[in-house]
Amino acid sequence: MSIPPTRSDLLPRRLRDTNALENRLHRIRWLFFDVGSVLMDETLGDEQTRKQIVRLLALRGHRVPLAAIRSAWDAAIASYDRHVVRGVLNRLVDEQTAVAVQQELRNLSRPTPPYAETKPTMETFAKRFGTAVIANQPATIREWAEIAGFGEAVHLWCLSGELGFGKPDPRIFQYALDRAACDPKEAAMIGDRLDYDITPAKKLGILTIRIRRGPHAIQEPRAREEMPDFTTATLTALCRRICLPPETTDTTDTGGFNVVQGTS
Repeated sequence: MSIPPTRSDLLPRRLRDTNALENRLHRIRWLFFDVGSVLMDETLGDEQTRKQIVRLLALRGHRVPLAAIRSAWDAAIASYDRHVVRGVLNRLVDEQTAVAVQQELRNLSRPTPPYAETKPTMETFAKRFGTAVIANQPATIREWAEIAGFGEAVHLWCLSGELGFGKPDPRIFQYALDRAACDPKEAAMIGDRLDYDITPAKKLGILTIRIRRGPHAIQEPRAREEMPDFTTATLTALCRRICLPPETTDTTDTGGFNVVQGTS
């Protein structure tokens, strides 16, 4: 006599895939965070950078209006340029000028302010999970995190400025896994960029959560590997979803946190 199928076997594949992702979500031990547009708000900083580009180009005899810089900025993001500022400059001036301006911008760069939700949510995450930052940032970002009030909530720092390699290089994700002594299936990467955060983490088997805000929010996945497992609008929505005890979690109220269908 044949054995009746289990309840999960009776579910459509999409629902089975969703259930599998939900089960993985509840097995997470470590959360890996990007910085820009995740912990820190890049909106003001990006506009300041665009204005600096106008000024630095003018000093070199290139009078480019701010509107043209903004347009080139949007085009660089829409084209998935790996380095947005370099993409902007390459669209407007010769290579020599682009290199010189980009170097001067690095010397002028300052961290952007954190989101208002960053400190309280990171403190909550740190009580329940291991927390790590995986970012293309200099070592000084640690100090800025302390000033912003959430530095103590980060258990592990994986920074390109200290390691000599950064995202999307898979080595920085593997480094985080090794330091955390964590299996990829027990980790989640929270980032805003499909190319730098989602794709490389997903290839290693890490659960991926896209926070859809900031300049890269306009990007849509171009291939299956760029599709995140989940998407969220804010850290608060993510915190509400994974930090409440299961019996108090209302799965009908996603609060901006959703499964991305068709990722498995």
